[in-house]
Amino acid sequence: MPWVCPSTVWESQTMQELHGRSSFGRRKNHRVESLENRQLLAAHIAGNSTVYSTIQAAVDAALAGAVINVDAGTYPELVAVGKSLTIRGAQAGVDARSNARGVNESITTGTAGSSSFYIVANDVTIDGFTVQGDTSQTNYGAGIVIAPNIHGTRIINNIVQNNVSGLFLSNNSATDPALIQYNVFRTNNNAGTNGGRGIYTDESHFGSQLTNVSIDSNYFYKNLGGSGTTGLEAAIAIEPYTAGITSNIRVTNNSMDYNGKAVLFFHTTGVTISGNYITNTQDKYSGTLRFEGDDKNVTIQGNTVYDNTGPAVAVDSKGVPGDDSGFVVTNNNFYNNSTGYGSKISVRWHLRCAQQLVGRSFRPQRQRLGHRGRHLGQRQRRPRRAMGNGAGRD
Repeated sequence: MPWVCPSTVWESQTMQELHGRSSFGRRKNHRVESLENRQLLAAHIAGNSTVYSTIQAAVDAALAGAVINVDAGTYPELVAVGKSLTIRGAQAGVDARSNARGVNESITTGTAGSSSFYIVANDVTIDGFTVQGDTSQTNYGAGIVIAPNIHGTRIINNIVQNNVSGLFLSNNSATDPALIQYNVFRTNNNAGTNGGRGIYTDESHFGSQLTNVSIDSNYFYKNLGGSGTTGLEAAIAIEPYTAGITSNIRVTNNSMDYNGKAVLFFHTTGVTISGNYITNTQDKYSGTLRFEGDDKNVTIQGNTVYDNTGPAVAVDSKGVPGDDSGFVVTNNNFYNNSTGYGSKISVRWHLRCAQQLVGRSFRPQRQRLGHRGRHLGQRQRRPRRAMGNGAGRD
């Protein structure tokens, strides 16, 4: 626990009053007021008795492979992590979606609106922080930024909120995955070009390639976008403009509520979307699970997608050139989608894409979709709403 020193103030007195009497010889009662609790913030390298007043000081002093523990409190820092480290906030190991979160937090706010963490080394873990307050596009532009051509990053058990974007994603190794797990990404809507995304990337952020990423068991809430965006952005946006450099992205077991879209993919091969609960997306003109060109070998399986203003799945080439192919959509519970039109359509694809998808490996099962994606089966049971808990609400 950090050391706490109560600060007090005394009313102005003469020396005589300090001895208990006023200038008229009468005892005067003096009031003591506690103005605030001042915390002496601290970071510690495991196995080292030195106490560091900033996270950056501990990072600079640590050897690669070290564990840094950070006390509860607010840290107005941009922490550049240039070696393989595990950095643990006061809530390390506690799922950010848990009701236990929200008190006794290690809160990072950046410096003058900057990012909080800038990761420029492989195999870095950020665990158990609240990351908030990024407002700058020029000073990295998201609460947490993984630099290009980095791999093995683990972002776990963090509340990432009130930034331009939550996380800029990068991973370039087929054998050392990036893991984004047990986090809350909410209301990342500060003004900025890439705002409104819980997780965003393109080649300017990930470098030569993006591959082997697992986005699992997170909660995404009300990521829409502010000034400089459409206001209907995706909770997870994988948007490279170069073909052939993005592959093996897994989006599993997440809950998503009141985002612009759930996901948006360009030029990506090998996508798995499984076990997610998705509701109340706001972009009726687009879709909930959105693929906008040159996306291949996509499996959409075992998801519950319901009460969205647009279709559950929408596939075309409006974002980037290139046909989509190899889609398998199976064993999902799609219910009451396209509420913005009242059409109940669950899957929509462009005619040119449809000829390839149907002719190859697009195998809609269970959902029983017509040529235009209209749901033809019986009315499905409305799923139990499973959109997180108190930690994931406003």
